Amino acid sequence: METLTYDPNFQGMFATLEAGGGLSFGTLTSSGTFDRSEARDRGKIELGRSITGDKGANTDDYYTLTLTDRQTVTINLESRTTDLDPRLYVYDSSNQLVGENDDIDMGTNNDSRLTLTVSPGIYYVVVSAFGTGGEYTINLSN
Repeated sequence: METLTYDPNFQGMFATLEAGGGLSFGTLTSSGTFDRSEARDRGKIELGRSITGDKGANTDDYYTLTLTDRQTVTINLESRTTDLDPRLYVYDSSNQLVGENDDIDMGTNNDSRLTLTVSPGIYYVVVSAFGTGGEYTINLSN
């Protein structure tokens, strides 16, 4: 399992995302920013809640998470169909990448899981994918 600690004052954390330059996956770019206007707003999500969604082939879904305390959050993104290879991204209220995961275990588990320690604030949890879309379940816990 991948664990990241987010510090909004540390600017170099995701410099490796720009390696290879100019790549774009849906609404996500190699610069580590997120354009909400190009994704489907699926509403609010809360800790302890599971939501089932259906990601379209050409559109990312995003959920808004509001936290009032500094805490560790684990996000599980599971495919409900064999067509979906989900990718998970989390952005802060400035649309800057906080963390991402693709494949819990490369080659054996294509689902995504991310554990982050984050400060109070608003975060955007983005469901993306390689290939076609499909149904998924997303769950947040602490």
